[in-house]
Amino acid sequence: MPDILSFFLDAVGPVALVLLFCVLQMIAYPLARPRPPALWHLAQRAGEELVRRLNRPRSAREMFFRGALLPIVMVGCGLLFGFAAQNIQQYPFGWCATLILMLACVSPLSPVKLLQKVAKAKGPVDLAAAGVLLRPVLRDSFDHTDAHTLARRALETGVMQLNIFFVMPLFWFLIGGAPLMMTAVMLSAVAIAAERAADGTAHQPFVRMVRGIASLFEAVPGWLTGLLIILAATFVSRSWPLRALRVAVTQTACYHPRRQGMPIAALAGALGVTLGGPRRHENGHTIAQGWIGPKNSSARITTGDTQRAALIIFVVFLTITAALAVATTGLDGFAVIKQFL
Repeated sequence: MPDILSFFLDAVGPVALVLLFCVLQMIAYPLARPRPPALWHLAQRAGEELVRRLNRPRSAREMFFRGALLPIVMVGCGLLFGFAAQNIQQYPFGWCATLILMLACVSPLSPVKLLQKVAKAKGPVDLAAAGVLLRPVLRDSFDHTDAHTLARRALETGVMQLNIFFVMPLFWFLIGGAPLMMTAVMLSAVAIAAERAADGTAHQPFVRMVRGIASLFEAVPGWLTGLLIILAATFVSRSWPLRALRVAVTQTACYHPRRQGMPIAALAGALGVTLGGPRRHENGHTIAQGWIGPKNSSARITTGDTQRAALIIFVVFLTITAALAVATTGLDGFAVIKQFL
């Protein structure tokens, strides 16, 4: 059986490998935790340290240069892992190295677990528990935050995680293998690290350069995530795909950062709720975030809304898994195994 599996993966290619990864994630779902992937988390911590060293008052030109240098350094480190896994793949069972790297960089069901934990809390949301869950991604201050505001942040965080922890890395893996996947992971981690250290100055040259480079890899997967949410809303009760599409098309630009606006707007339309709104950062600075949602919708998020959001994200995962299974069959993978036997 191991020889058949190895031959099958070598013959069919990355699509079958991603399908195997999704199947393993489904099997291990009871053990999943609402945490960022290990390598993404380490990259973010390393990025925060580099940001502290590089993001110091200098001339605008030097700040732009440093903002370009930081992603280059992080991407270089990621490419070492990516090319190493790609080179190992030529050996027997070498695909295991790529699979392990994928398990360390991609976490498709962590947003589902996050929203389920938030939904299980008494009332709209448990402030302390949700704050601990959201801090790895958001840089907001959760002190003196009301329950409905924190519930909105939980929904937004779940969608962000769906994009940067699942759709984006696998999208680039299918296009360019492990090196491109690692590039996307490193850039998304360092972009969030830079934004956390922005001190509320969204137009700071250093942060603007880092965020601009990351947007090159996050824009297309972000739109793809939004479309998948619209499709998934078709299969979830009390969700409206057409309204999700209308809100996504008309209100994406209202959200900051814009590269995350499409999937968040799609979820707001699908659930019939209002997301976004002003947010207070850890340094005390307040960002005038725009509101996103259908007309006459409410910003008071209920437990039912959180549960439906978790179900929509899970349906997105199942949709991608089913699409990969169809693609693998279309590549005559089973015919390859039959011929091998």
